[in-house]
Amino acid sequence: MINNVTLERTNNIKDLGINFDSQVTFNILISSTVTSAYRTYGFIIRNCNQFSIQVLSTLYFSLVRSKLEYGSIVWNPIYDQYKLAIEKVQKKFIKFLFFKIDGQYPEKGSSYHLMLEIFKFTSLEKRRTQLSVLFLYKLLNNKIFLFGTFIAN
Repeated sequence: MINNVTLERTNNIKDLGINFDSQVTFNILISSTVTSAYRTYGFIIRNCNQFSIQVLSTLYFSLVRSKLEYGSIVWNPIYDQYKLAIEKVQKKFIKFLFFKIDGQYPEKGSSYHLMLEIFKFTSLEKRRTQLSVLFLYKLLNNKIFLFGTFIAN
């Protein structure tokens, strides 16, 4: 209660586009993010199919990957099922790029890491780790700027 007013209990709240549940598992966030990324990916494939690989990659980075990375220093998944679900979106895009080049998709069981190297992509898990390390570095070295001031140690 605040000022004799009973506050309503909620199991889910959205703040700055990030869903927080009462268990802080981010299951809802990850599921909705992956669904939204697939929708945007489908839009790109349907409407931009004739574009070059460079343009398609730029569209993927700006419209799809940005969704998969937004706020990831907060919700970075620890469970493999969520890591795989997120990574699967990028894997599907890379397979599409192979199809654009060769006219056929890579063989089933092809190495994802090899495909990443061919197109000079970085796995989304590695990018989330890099973003987290960069955030920690900035935090420890007073380089985080919030609300008009630097955060001090």
